[in-house]
Order: sequence, then C-alpha cells, then structure tokens
Amino acid sequence: MDELKEYLGHFDLTGFKRGNRTEGTKFLTARVIDFARKYGFSYQTEISLGLKRPTSDRRGYLDFVLEKDNKKFAIEVDSSNKKWSLQKLLHAHTLGYRPIWIRWCIPVRISVPSDVYLIDLTNKA
Repeated sequence: MDELKEYLGHFDLTGFKRGNRTEGTKFLTARVIDFARKYGFSYQTEISLGLKRPTSDRRGYLDFVLEKDNKKFAIEVDSSNKKWSLQKLLHAHTLGYRPIWIRWCIPVRISVPSDVYLIDLTNKA
C-alpha cells in the first residue's frame, strides 16, 4: 500500500531510536490510525486470526486490520526483526489479507517474503 508508505515516510523518528523504541512504536501506531481515519478505512487493533505460537497456546495478535472497498490489510509495526510478526502476517495472507510490515529503528536483516509488503522506515530513525 504505497499511500501508507508515503504517509508514514513524512515523519521523523530520530527522537525515538535509543532507549525509546516503545514510544516510537506507539507513535507509529497512532499514525496508522490517523491514516485509516483520513483515508476512510475501517480498522481494528490487536486482532487474532486464530494463529497460535508453536511453542505455547498463546494466540498471535496482529497490530492492525484495515479494511476498505472489500480489501483487507493485516499490519504489524516493529522496531526490530521479529520472525513471529512475519509468521502472523503470512498466516493472514493465507486468509486473504494483504500483509504489511512496518519496520523502523533497527535495519531489516531477515528475509521478507515477497507476499509481505515491507514499509522500511529504518532510515527515518
């Protein structure tokens, strides 16, 4: 979703880098909500699509699900390379969602499958 990438690309994240990553993720989370409202998407936060961690019975929750015009987007916002986030996004893809991984702070150093739309904001932090 190029519109979201362009929207988020305007924000300076340098103040959130060292020791302040939780606040940076909260900031980006708020900006995704702003985007959804501005562009007419319905959205939900902390959504489970039924995936459980392989090592426990804990469910995996996506940060966001956005919907508009019969298109569904599954979104994760992360400051680091979380394989579990990719697993949740790939699971969402099997259910018909378009997965989006918003990455910031630490450079992306893991392979991102082509089914996942990467918004790489690491150069903004």
